[in-house]
Amino acid sequence: MDDKTRALVTALHEAPNEPGRLEAARAHLMSTGKPGSVVKLLEWWSGKALDPVAASAALLDAARLAASDKARAEGLAQKAVTRAPENPGLRDLHEVVRQEEAVRLYAQRLQLLTEKRAKTALVIGAYIDYANIVAKTGRIDDAIEVILPVAEKDAQAAELAVDLLQQRARANPGGSSDDLRRAVRLLRLQSRQRPAEAEALLGRALGFDPTDRNVITDLEARVAADRMIPHWEAHLNALGSVTEAETRIKLARALAAAGRTGDAVRMLKVFEHEPSIAAELQTLRSSRRDASRVALLADLEAELAWRRPPVARASPPGPTRLRPCLRCRRRRRRRRFRHAPRRRRRRRRPPLLVDPRRFRRPTSARRPAHRISRKKRRPSCRRTSDCSKLRRTS
Repeated sequence: MDDKTRALVTALHEAPNEPGRLEAARAHLMSTGKPGSVVKLLEWWSGKALDPVAASAALLDAARLAASDKARAEGLAQKAVTRAPENPGLRDLHEVVRQEEAVRLYAQRLQLLTEKRAKTALVIGAYIDYANIVAKTGRIDDAIEVILPVAEKDAQAAELAVDLLQQRARANPGGSSDDLRRAVRLLRLQSRQRPAEAEALLGRALGFDPTDRNVITDLEARVAADRMIPHWEAHLNALGSVTEAETRIKLARALAAAGRTGDAVRMLKVFEHEPSIAAELQTLRSSRRDASRVALLADLEAELAWRRPPVARASPPGPTRLRPCLRCRRRRRRRRFRHAPRRRRRRRRPPLLVDPRRFRRPTSARRPAHRISRKKRRPSCRRTSDCSKLRRTS
């Protein structure tokens, strides 16, 4: 043993529960290639540890390191189960020991947890682990007997129980009805406990027993009518010639709402001898006839709209405006500009010491501010000065 190893082991012996000392000694021994020394160190430390779960984890690690020696590994695993059965790492016992020994250790762990009255989650987990390892050995009946007591308390346990019951039903077709009924009952119970997954769980239950009316009732209470169509169809197909008038009417209405009125009429026509189904069939036929008439009218309206000439734009409400002809408008425009007053130019003030008469315009060159023509004008229209060629504009 080198000096560093001796120093680490001595420090660990002096204070076994000091954090970090076990990891340091273990890492150093593993780096030097001495797994056997690590196994001995972990086994010794588990007897000194104050935390039973940590001690059980150390024993399980030692069993993994001693996997080449089956007897030694099984002995260490047995010590780990006895020291702290509540250790969550013990769920992987089947990876450390042989399958037969794992079955025995899982059963012992379950018994210890039950005697200690451990938490419900730990006990249910032990049941699930035990049932899984028993099922891997091919003993499906024993696994079902193990998991059924807790199947109604936990979702994972219920899933495992349903899978095991389904396996046994496939292997034994003669007695499959009882197993499938148990599976359906578990799935219905889980649908109440897990509402978000109710449709999937009940759909699986309906696959096990399509004739179960209770499953259909639960589905109708939780699923919308448009999504109930495949479930109703599966149920009625399984029933065959059974009337089931209420369910058939519900399916027919859902099909009609989904635009499949023809399928609804064909489905109800077989059971037309029932009064309720006959009344519903008459209603569907009349609605189908009305729908066809509405569709025909819509097609005719579209055809007429395509062939109809464009409609003239209606005149806006209010008095009609009269607009003169182009010739009169031009004359009025010239007359307006001709008689408009002209702007007078601002006279520049003459500079000082200059005769202002030099800047005065001659009288002959002056023009009046308003030029008025006395020539008699002929009106642009015959009767009045307004244009007689008026046209109505919108």
